[in-house]
Amino acid sequence: MAAVIDFSCPACKTKFRVGDETAGKKVKCRKCGARLRLVGPGRADLLPPKAGVAGNAGGIEVAEGEKKTVDPLFAPVGAINLGSSPASHPPATEDGFQEIVEPPPLPAPLAGPAPSDAAGAPTATGIHAISEKRPPRWMGALFLLIGLGLLAGGGFWIWKTIGFTGRAERAPGAVVEMVEKQGSGSDSDGPTWAPKVKFRTAGGMEIEFVSGVSSTPPSYTPGDAVEVLYDPMNPRDATIDSFVQLWLFPVLLPVLGLVFGAAGVFLILKSRTG
Repeated sequence: MAAVIDFSCPACKTKFRVGDETAGKKVKCRKCGARLRLVGPGRADLLPPKAGVAGNAGGIEVAEGEKKTVDPLFAPVGAINLGSSPASHPPATEDGFQEIVEPPPLPAPLAGPAPSDAAGAPTATGIHAISEKRPPRWMGALFLLIGLGLLAGGGFWIWKTIGFTGRAERAPGAVVEMVEKQGSGSDSDGPTWAPKVKFRTAGGMEIEFVSGVSSTPPSYTPGDAVEVLYDPMNPRDATIDSFVQLWLFPVLLPVLGLVFGAAGVFLILKSRTG
């Protein structure tokens, strides 16, 4: 691959590229017509005007008696940009003088508000830091309020259940049938089933009740023997003596309350700090 020389005209500052065989020769700038001598890569000395010099305007002028050369590697003026490979250039012009065209500047950014960082101050690079959107404070307060309500409701239910178990009497009972309960809402998965239980109190009163906890598939089948707890002052206030029947909802409410409360505190802190 032939070597090349890049230089700028001292008079008009136009950049050119020629073959290295032109080094040391006198040439004429094809932009302004100034007479130059190429003394090395990146350097050309301006010569004073001299009468009787051969050549034509816009081409390479060589002093009288010197041979004019054409570098076959160089393309017409303005054909390539800086940094391109000489081997890929189009065929040379007659004078082998190639102007180096600077790449066009990038377009200016669209008008808009000055970019800023997370604190609102413009950044030095013109690119603002991306910050997460702060959640509204009312959302955290709402979650916290729901959590406190669930905790209070669960605590009250636990207190009632402890009081009931403390005064309740036990009696053997049996499941007489499974009662179908339809789910509420259009997204319900179908009916659930609650046991209907019959038992006899210590005073000989026969009582039937339907459990408040239902499930699918059914947890009991007709004929199952169960242990019953009932209030001696109000025998119809009765339930099956099992963890699910007694403690499922009283324990579930405080757990949900803790989840909602923790989420509320997190959202409140996040809305303040961002």
